[in-house]
Order: sequence, then structure tokens, then C-alpha cells
Amino acid sequence: MPFLKAVIKETLRLYPVVPGNGRFVSEDEVVVGNYWFPKKTPFHLCHYSLCHDEDQFEDAELFKPERWLRGDSSRSKSTTGSYNHHPYSFIPFGLGVRGCIGKRVAEMEMYFALSRLMQKFEVQPEPGAPVVEPKTRTLLIPGKPINLRFLPRA
Repeated sequence: MPFLKAVIKETLRLYPVVPGNGRFVSEDEVVVGNYWFPKKTPFHLCHYSLCHDEDQFEDAELFKPERWLRGDSSRSKSTTGSYNHHPYSFIPFGLGVRGCIGKRVAEMEMYFALSRLMQKFEVQPEPGAPVVEPKTRTLLIPGKPINLRFLPRA
């Protein structure tokens, strides 16, 4: 189950459903670094860009679920997850009081559905299928249809 969870996290890192969100400075002015922002300043956080930032994730454009695995004595250094990124560089469900209220349910549904599918089927892309690039339409969606083949396992 740890590897399945790592695969889901890595997929959400590369292709966040909600690629960004906005917030207002509500109560008081804020100073970030050397920049001053007055009350009611709108901010937009682009999760997609942050999750593809090489400063946050080594080999950011590569699908590497092992980056999310916690190390133990049975793993070599080369496969152990590092958690070297900033804790707010990966927040696919948001955070705090405005975070997704259904986060835990969504995670459990993904774990359950994918584990059952993988037990019963081998999933393959359609032969000759093109690489599908994401498009932003408020949500991140596939730019082309994704066709998969579900082959029953013996």
C-alpha cells in the first residue's frame, strides 16, 4: 500500500486537479521577504508551477513515486524518499480552513478503487496512443481523450 499511495501522490503532484487557487490578505498588511502587501491584496498560488519547480522537487518533470516513500533500513539511499521539498509545495487538496473537506474520502476512494483495479486488471494504454498533455480549464483536464485497455489478470 505505501507504493500505491506514493504513485497517487506523484500523479497529483504532476497533474493537480486544481492547478491553482486564490486568497486575499484579509486582516492586516503582510510583508513577505522584502515585499509589502496591503490589506485586501489578492494572491494566486499556482500549484502546477510549484509542483514542477526543480528547486522543490529534484527531476520535477519525471514521474518518480519513490520520492514519497519514507526510508527504512531495507531500502538503499538511491530509492529512499527524501522529503526535501517545502511542506507547502505540494497541497493538492488545499490546506487549513479552506482546504477540501472531502480530502480523506477522496484519498480512500482512490486507494480502494486503484488497488481493486490493479488486482483484477492489467491496465495498458491504447496501442499507438499519443502523449496526452494537460489543459487548464479551471480544473486540469486531459488535452485529448485517454483510452486505456483493461486486460483481466489470470
